[in-house]
Amino acid sequence: MRSHVCTFIKEIGAGSSKHLLKAINRLTELNKLIRAGSLGVNDLDIAEALISDLEYAIKLFKQVGEMI
Repeated sequence: MRSHVCTFIKEIGAGSSKHLLKAINRLTELNKLIRAGSLGVNDLDIAEALISDLEYAIKLFKQVGEMI
């Protein structure tokens, strides 16, 4: 566990992370899915909640990176 934390801290310090890239990719995919207009009301609500969570996580990642 400790090595994973150290790796994550190094990634934040470097300004990039596999997790950050995945989050950005998922955000892009969800936005495309919403724009396609093929989601039902429930799925749209879930997609919007996921987008909100991903945007918040990306913002936190960038803020932590600025502090290091």
